[in-house]
Amino acid sequence: MIAINNERTKEAAAQDFSTRINGHGSDSSLGRSSSGQGDPATPSQRNRIVAMVALLGILAGIICVLLLSYRNAFFSRQDELVLSGVVENQEIRLGSKMGGRVSEVLVSEGQIVEAGHLMLRFDVPELISQRSQLLATKAIAEAKLELATNGPLPEQIEVAEANLESAEAQLAELKAGHRKEEVAQARLDVTVRRAEESRAKKDLDRMMQLRSSNSVSQSEVESVTASWQNASGQVAIANERLQLLEAGPREEAIAGAQARVRRASAELNLLRRGTRSEELMQLESQVREIDGKLCEMETHISESMIVSPSKCIVEVIPVRRGDIAMPNQPVVRVRSEDDLWIKAYVPETELGKIRLNQSVEITHDGSTHSIPGRIVYIASASEFTPRNIQSLSERQHQVFGIKVRPQESSGIFKSGMAAQVRVPIENDW
Repeated sequence: MIAINNERTKEAAAQDFSTRINGHGSDSSLGRSSSGQGDPATPSQRNRIVAMVALLGILAGIICVLLLSYRNAFFSRQDELVLSGVVENQEIRLGSKMGGRVSEVLVSEGQIVEAGHLMLRFDVPELISQRSQLLATKAIAEAKLELATNGPLPEQIEVAEANLESAEAQLAELKAGHRKEEVAQARLDVTVRRAEESRAKKDLDRMMQLRSSNSVSQSEVESVTASWQNASGQVAIANERLQLLEAGPREEAIAGAQARVRRASAELNLLRRGTRSEELMQLESQVREIDGKLCEMETHISESMIVSPSKCIVEVIPVRRGDIAMPNQPVVRVRSEDDLWIKAYVPETELGKIRLNQSVEITHDGSTHSIPGRIVYIASASEFTPRNIQSLSERQHQVFGIKVRPQESSGIFKSGMAAQVRVPIENDW
């Protein structure tokens, strides 16, 4: 009885469903009314049924696709975690602390240059001149330092020794006084001069007697008088010279000679001792000071050349030859080819499956070849999913940013390119 009632209940429900669809009491399987009379469905009713069936089919297809995608994303590969990311690299803005007039532009936009490649040069003639002056000043300072370090020449010491000997000999001569022969000669000279004076006196007396008798002229008397006066003067000179010789050298002359001896001796000692350590330190400090100025000048000159810091690609060169560039302003913008990474985001639920320095595989659109890489950065704070990044699980809105650095790029990756990071999941997870 229970089975019969269940069958009747099912038939009644089916008949009620068919009645609701057709809009009247017709049978869904026979297309007839409950009274047994034929009543075919209208065209509008048939179109409505077809539209509902098509809509149900589309909804079923969408549900199947979503379930299949969900299954592929979370259940098909349990051995790896696939993350979507974007390629980024470091932008470098190169400029000069000095600035100046651009003399040469040696690269073009889009060119790939190696580290140390000269890209742009400024014209700095005044710095070149200042460097030449400093080099000349340094050469003079180094020559003085070398001269002081090596000390005096042997010939200079010999000259100083000869000067000392000469001064000592002069001092000894002064202290010893005049020779006896010189004193005797002076005395003899006094005697001779006195004899000449006596003879001249007698001649004058005789002439005076003759003059009284008018035997000689007045001019002859005057001539004899002059001879006597000259002889008297010679006697006085001879006496003074004899007195000087007998008195010996003056004390001032001896003191001067002693001073010359001390000076010659001091000069000789200075030459033998060499340069003082303080003077050497002063000369060395002068050389170091000039070296510092030269180093500063070389730094300024090096600022006149814009050199690539690493392998990079030239993006923008806003200046041309002849332009004036201001100090501390960028004149070349490049992107590093070595400092490149993929920025990806990991849902919070998957964060425990990754770690620093973990090896990963990187792929990009248009190529099936994978490139090895490793995770070099994991953010310490979470953030909301960026609008331009689609996480594998749209339900996870809290993500952590990571950086993956490829072991080799070979110019494949470009800034802004989309890439996928496949993180192998170890069995421990």
